[in-house]
Order: sequence, then structure tokens, then C-alpha cells
Amino acid sequence: TYSCTQPYQRRGPETRTCRGIGKWDGKKTRCRKFCKDPGDIPYGNRDKGRSDSSHRVGTSIRYWCFPGTQLVGSAVITCMKSGDWSDKTPNCSPKSCGDPGTPANGRRSGQVYTFKSKVFFSCDRGHIRVGPAFRQCQSNQKWSGVTPTCQPKSCGDPGTPANGGRSGQVYTFKSKVFFSCDRGHIRVGPAFRQCQSNQKWSGVTPTCQPVDCGSLPTPKNGAKTEETKTTYQGRVSFRCVKKGHELKGSRVRVCQEDGRWDGTFTKCDPVECDDPGTPRFGGRNPDKDKYIYGDTVTYECKKNFTMRSNYEHGQSVSFGCNKGFQLKGASAIVCNSGNWNDTIPTCEGMPSLFTNRIP
Repeated sequence: TYSCTQPYQRRGPETRTCRGIGKWDGKKTRCRKFCKDPGDIPYGNRDKGRSDSSHRVGTSIRYWCFPGTQLVGSAVITCMKSGDWSDKTPNCSPKSCGDPGTPANGRRSGQVYTFKSKVFFSCDRGHIRVGPAFRQCQSNQKWSGVTPTCQPKSCGDPGTPANGGRSGQVYTFKSKVFFSCDRGHIRVGPAFRQCQSNQKWSGVTPTCQPVDCGSLPTPKNGAKTEETKTTYQGRVSFRCVKKGHELKGSRVRVCQEDGRWDGTFTKCDPVECDDPGTPRFGGRNPDKDKYIYGDTVTYECKKNFTMRSNYEHGQSVSFGCNKGFQLKGASAIVCNSGNWNDTIPTCEGMPSLFTNRIP
């Protein structure tokens, strides 16, 4: 019966019997040094031997790794006379593709960069992903595809109000555009709009409405001869229609950009007459500072004085009217024995050349 001491292993029969012919049965038993099997490796393979067998001195085993992994250690190990292997059993480590990067204005989930691992991308609020949603580490240690970009969402052209303008040509998330109105117009609505994360503009595009100065009143004893409009640059013209009245204030008024009419308030006042004077040694009734159209003055003399005319018997007086008026009555009267042969004529306003249009 044979047995071997470590690190030797028996090769041959454990027991041999001497036969009658003077020879031992079986083959010769020997004790030789062997190495224990180094084992298999995950994610790899080897080219020789079984994992449950022992290996003779001088035996070599070569290891290799599956795609996407890399060998860490010696690819070939050899059984030494000492019963040990020339190096430790290698292992297969997944290959790394390195950091794939994170898009600006975006995020990345996944911190493992080895073979077959995936990282996923998303974009911040108000941005849209352009490119793949994920990348995967490949066996060539490169990521699939490209890192996506996160582009600001666009809200499109917000429009420009009629009779107005707009500043700002960028229509992406958080951008603002500002509105203004032309001269003589007023903005109705917001001064600006901002692009939101839902790709819609805040508020509504404003409108530019013409400034309205409002309607001017028709003066008492007067009329409007023209009224185009009450908004910016509209015109209103006035005239007096009652005899003995004259226009005071602006004859034409224009609506300005600040919403006010230019000029001054228009009215038709009675014509003022010059002071008729007071005779020496006499008086007048009524006696006042100002006389207007239609007023009558009566003169009287003081005691012991009589009213005397400046005209003598036979003298005549001729009358004429100012421009725009026509004579009604005798154009000349004659002094006859202290009395005039006719009444004093009057001057009446001539008909207007304009058509009287009263809105």
C-alpha cells in the first residue's frame, strides 16, 4: 500500500500484490508534485484542464476574457515544481467607457461606466432634449451615440401690434420681447411678454389704440363747420352763427398725441362796441364800462343845457358796412330842419360761404 506526503500526489495503484511468478501486479506507483486547479474566472474562459483536476509540474493554462471585459493579472500561469502556480489566477473586469459628460442645462442619471451599463439624460425646465435619451457602454470602451444637448424651448414669433413696434428677436425660454406704440397711439395690454416652459408666451400681444381727445362742445351761438374725428390728428373747426357775435378762442383745434386738443376754448361772445362817449354838460344812460351788440345809449343834458346836433340843415351823411356785412336801409340820410329824413341803416352779416355742417 502506497501513500504520498504533501505536496506530492500518488500516480499509480494504491495497492500492489506480489504474484506467484515473482512480479508485482499493476503499474509502478510514483509520488509526484502537482498543482491544484487554479479555477475558472467569471466573464472569461481558459484553454486547458478541468476545474476538478490537478496539474503536473510545467503545465501552463492560458486565460482570456469575454468581449466588454479586460484581463487583470497574467494571461498564462504555469505549475511550478513547488506545487504552486507561477502567478495568481487572473480575473476579468468590465471595461470602462469613462465619464460620458452631462449636457448643459440638463442632468444625467447613472454613475457606472462599465460594459453594458447605461446612463440616462434629461433636460432642465424650459429646455428640450436634442439627441438620445440614453447611452450604453460598449465592448470597445466607447459610449453608444453622442451626448445629447438641451436646447431652450421656443415660443415662436409673438407678433407685433398694428400701429406699434416690438424689440427682441429671441423667442426661447425666459426670453422677453417688449412692445411700444407709434406716435399718437396708446398701448392697451402688457409692455412685454416672456417665453414660458410650456412654449407659450405670457399674457397676450397688446394693441395700439389711437389717442382719443373726446368730443368738443359746440359753442353757444356757434356751430361746428368741420369735425373729422376725435382721435389723434382729428380736426374741429368753429364759427359763430348768431348776428352780432364774434369768435373767441381757437377757430380750428387739432387732437394731439397726449390726448388733448390744441388751442384754447372756443366761444361766441357778443361784439363789443367802442365807448360811445359822453357829451359835455350832459350824461348817458346806462353809463357802464363796456357795451355789447344790441345795447342802446340815451343822452341827456344838464339843467339850462339843450341837446344840439353837429349837423346843419341840408347836410347829408353816407353809410357803409365793413367787409362781410351788407347795408340794410338808406345809404345816405339828410338833415332837414333838425331831423333826419330817414332812419339810420344797419349792417347785417352776409351768408357764410361754408355749408353749415353740425355733427
